[in-house]
Amino acid sequence: MEATLNLNSYTLTVGEDNDHSIFHQSVINATGTGGIIKTGTGKVYISSVNTGAASFTLDRGEVHMGFREGFFPSSSWGGAFTQKSGTKLHVYGDFRVGGALTLQNGYIYMTASSQPAKLTTDYAATVTGINSLFIETGNVTNRTLIQAASGLNAGNFSIAESTTQPTALSTTADGKQLQLSAGTGIVAPDVGNDAITATQTSAYPNPASDVLYFSAETTFELINLQGKVVLTSHQPVKSANIAHLPAGMYFVRFPDGAQKLIIK
Repeated sequence: MEATLNLNSYTLTVGEDNDHSIFHQSVINATGTGGIIKTGTGKVYISSVNTGAASFTLDRGEVHMGFREGFFPSSSWGGAFTQKSGTKLHVYGDFRVGGALTLQNGYIYMTASSQPAKLTTDYAATVTGINSLFIETGNVTNRTLIQAASGLNAGNFSIAESTTQPTALSTTADGKQLQLSAGTGIVAPDVGNDAITATQTSAYPNPASDVLYFSAETTFELINLQGKVVLTSHQPVKSANIAHLPAGMYFVRFPDGAQKLIIK
């Protein structure tokens, strides 16, 4: 679509399973309670400007912000932007959010272009769980990946993959910037104990060998040190068979946090 889309106070739900929706060079007008909800497992591509204050919710699947046929224009969304657990947000160039930014345990892909990818809001950020970053930076380091008025903490992010090594994440003391810098070659969270983030759900035993049990029924993802999801369940379960997995260190991602796990 290359047009002006007037939603006014209505909500547009897009992205059915295995379906792609494309908004190129479009102006999306949405005000009040209107906005867009991305659902289904498909993809939405947006290289456009939202001129209203309505919200965008990435509920399922993935959204590509700023992508258009080989070049990466900046995109903006005038209102709040929420990325929910397990979804994928691709940022090309500069993506500016005009409202509160909420990141809930998802995957964020930062793709290099004529300008480094950056996610920016002048409002506070609310970040939960471990948000995995896939960073294509070329030779660019020592730069800001995410900027907000407050609420950013490096403990809520991990580098799952980066084309520039070594790299590390840090946040400024005021919580306004998540920065990428030269570091020790992190490909997964570097933690000194089992708890990566505060979580009500836990996995045991640890170390484990055949069956992994959970303290409550939960969905989960098991991630290796290369950032690859090797085992997952999108339905709540109480246990998982891990006998087929190689020995080593993994990370269990829950809806409310994550935990380091040793498989022996």
